Amino acid sequence: MKIQQAPASLPPDGFPPAPCALEQGLADCKENSMGERLEQVLRARKVRKVYPLALELGVNESCISRWRRDGAISTDNAIRLCRILDVSLDWLLCGRGQMDQHKGRSISDEEYAMIEALRLLPGEARHSILNLFAAIDSRLDNRS
Repeated sequence: MKIQQAPASLPPDGFPPAPCALEQGLADCKENSMGERLEQVLRARKVRKVYPLALELGVNESCISRWRRDGAISTDNAIRLCRILDVSLDWLLCGRGQMDQHKGRSISDEEYAMIEALRLLPGEARHSILNLFAAIDSRLDNRS
């Protein structure tokens, strides 16, 4: 397996395309709306009263009612809501994938821990470690 840098293929403005839900007010997302998906997850998680959920989120019940009617939701609230309800953010906001797709991690817990540790390092240290990985990979390829 060769480790290579990802090609830098950004649009002319230098920014990646924005996620559909955050840029376009949820309008261009899949067939059902975010409000419908929120209703679906509340039923699936057996949330009958939104008051405890609102308390845990640190918002008023009216916010959750507004979200259920496809009102705007901040990125921070969407992330907190998905963590509390244990649901995929991409699914809730844009309807992509499955409600529980975030649970199907394709890497081991040890690999995940290494990635998290790598993210905490300063840029130069991260770059050095990635170069080390590439050198190890190159040596392993030369053995075969």
